[in-house]
Amino acid sequence: MPREFTRVDGIIDLVFSATKEAKEEDTPDETSGRLEGESFPEKEKKFAPVTFRAACIPRLEERFGETLVKQSSALFATPDERIAVLCTTSREHHRQQSTPSYWFAFHPSQKKVLEEYEDAWICFGCGSESQLLLIPLNRFVQWLPFFNKTESDERDYWHVLIYKRGGEWNLYAKGGRANISITEFYLR
Repeated sequence: MPREFTRVDGIIDLVFSATKEAKEEDTPDETSGRLEGESFPEKEKKFAPVTFRAACIPRLEERFGETLVKQSSALFATPDERIAVLCTTSREHHRQQSTPSYWFAFHPSQKKVLEEYEDAWICFGCGSESQLLLIPLNRFVQWLPFFNKTESDERDYWHVLIYKRGGEWNLYAKGGRANISITEFYLR
């Protein structure tokens, strides 16, 4: 017989929240992120998760001059919770003429969490920790209408496609719009 009452509501909420977050942070598969008319060689259809997020954090800490504390698998914040960074990563894909490109999923729930911070950023790790793009949230959300979006009963997310041509970094914009130059956000 239990001798005392233990409240587990908070623990159960935490488990469900973590499970939901883990599902949402999955990047879209290549078929959902495919551009119109684009195909992938058979060898690229297999999804191989990347594991360099932890290596990105020291570079971000150096950039901000602050320690970043892990809040979730992809969200990091300063101890005073003034600055937050969503750090998301992608392996390198090759599109036309061997142009390196990187696919990311950005979820409405991630946007909502970042909006709670005074100074919010999104870090896109492109292929490795040596290629980071650090974009302020307030600038990034202006571009959301230009991205393809998957909306289903299970989950919603914007498809963020970054590609590098020469030394220039760009975001792919849907519907024949001019692509968005983001080279200024490349973290050197």
